[in-house]
Amino acid sequence: MIADAPPIIFVIFHWLIPLLEAAPILTSFTATYPPALNTVLLPDDVLARANLISVITVVIWFIVCALCYIPVLLQLLRSNVLVNRKKRNEVRLSIQVVGLMIAFLLVFVYHIGQYIMLQSSPVSLRMEQFW
Repeated sequence: MIADAPPIIFVIFHWLIPLLEAAPILTSFTATYPPALNTVLLPDDVLARANLISVITVVIWFIVCALCYIPVLLQLLRSNVLVNRKKRNEVRLSIQVVGLMIAFLLVFVYHIGQYIMLQSSPVSLRMEQFW
């Protein structure tokens, strides 16, 4: 199914998805650059939108990885796993993918926590260090 797709589909998918994910941030022109702080100040709604995009991005790629590797894992479990060297290498690769999925989950939890802190803080988190 995926192997039969033309290569241009992969190129379009590779470049179009990140552009669509970043479009809401790229259209935000409300940043200010105060010289005294030597940093960029963004309104809270822009920071919240950026955090939400981070969460959505991680969820999208977590789902894509799961949809790609769950059939591989099921095929390995259905067959006799330790029959030959090739299948043992596939099992090792699947263990690495499990590590990738755990990393996606940890990044997702981090961004959710950051979003909650940003929304529940009465004073913007970025300004607390300057007061």
